[in-house]
Amino acid sequence: MDIYPVVANPYTLLTSVKETYKWFTVIDLKDAFFCIPLGKESRNLFAFEGENPGNGRKTQLTWTRLRQGFKNSPTLFRNQLAKELETWTARGQVLREQYLLLQYVDNILIATEEKTTCIKVTIEILNSLGMEGYNVSKEKAQIAQQTVIYLGCEISQGQQKLGTNCIQAIHAIPEPQNLHELRIFLGMTGWCRLWIMDYGLIAKPLYEAQKMQPFTWGKPQEEAFLKLKEALITAPALGLPDLSKDFQLFVHERLCLALGVLTQCLGSWNKLERLGYFS
Repeated sequence: MDIYPVVANPYTLLTSVKETYKWFTVIDLKDAFFCIPLGKESRNLFAFEGENPGNGRKTQLTWTRLRQGFKNSPTLFRNQLAKELETWTARGQVLREQYLLLQYVDNILIATEEKTTCIKVTIEILNSLGMEGYNVSKEKAQIAQQTVIYLGCEISQGQQKLGTNCIQAIHAIPEPQNLHELRIFLGMTGWCRLWIMDYGLIAKPLYEAQKMQPFTWGKPQEEAFLKLKEALITAPALGLPDLSKDFQLFVHERLCLALGVLTQCLGSWNKLERLGYFS
């Protein structure tokens, strides 16, 4: 039975991070899908034919591990890892209310209020993963830190920002020369739209360009392209929501588009903070 039938929405996932959490660990699994063995009864489904480059002889082979490129691999992997993490949670030595454990496919986030708790949970998780046959990327591990990068976001106490690498990657994209390149750009900026005020309004000429036959790149598209890049550079830090408090949603309409910002009073000063822009 699937615990998580689909890959989680990262925006929804991060709403679980309370503003009181100060210490974080990020674990990135290495060659994650290959850590999951395939049952013998399923291996024939993954059979393929390979050719020996030396003598040209063809041989039938099959995968014995969950393969990359299979459309259901992310969901199958996530479900298996989720079951094993829940098993660890049930037998763990740290009280469940003292930490938060999040999983996005092969990326794990641990959040706690105390550094010692963060270190203890991290050690237990790493030991458990090792015993279950998972490999952890030493280079990508972020252990017991007050600021970490998770899913392209810079997470610290009470806030989330766009990661520098994410901003730089989008800023380096040249002007699209065809529809495929435009869709790549919109896909990458769309991932960041939570941080961009009036994203739908700014990007409207680019979405309209997707419908043009043949592909046309004019001044409106160029201006929208540059405005989105500039908006990413100046993107604000967003507050992490407290689900026990009220939310305020401010909405207005412009050029037939609904635009809004979600806010909440957070922190010891009960200051109104932005949680995200919507359009």
